[in-house]
Amino acid sequence: MGGVFIGGDNHGAAAAGAHSRAVVGARPDPLAPVLAAVRRMEAALDAVPEALADPDAALRDVNAIAAATQQDPPDTAAVLAGARRLLDRVTAAGVFTSAARRLREALRTV
Repeated sequence: MGGVFIGGDNHGAAAAGAHSRAVVGARPDPLAPVLAAVRRMEAALDAVPEALADPDAALRDVNAIAAATQQDPPDTAAVLAGARRLLDRVTAAGVFTSAARRLREALRTV
């Protein structure tokens, strides 16, 4: 029987043969879409802060979400809680509907 046999435990990429290659793909960050949507929301808040009763609280939520995504490992529970708080603030004001929709869509990926 010819060929190459790779046995045992292999934790990672393995390649054998003249033209073979091993590729290890990075898993996409499930929080990246949430952080991007939060950053869009932040830009909207910066543009029209008077649209909210407490724009400083909304910006604190944005900063808390960003900080939670930078932890190692990311604090998914804190990201989700902060995003929901932020959505409650902007939804109550009836503003930033496009940014809020994008954030809701991003939360579905987590």
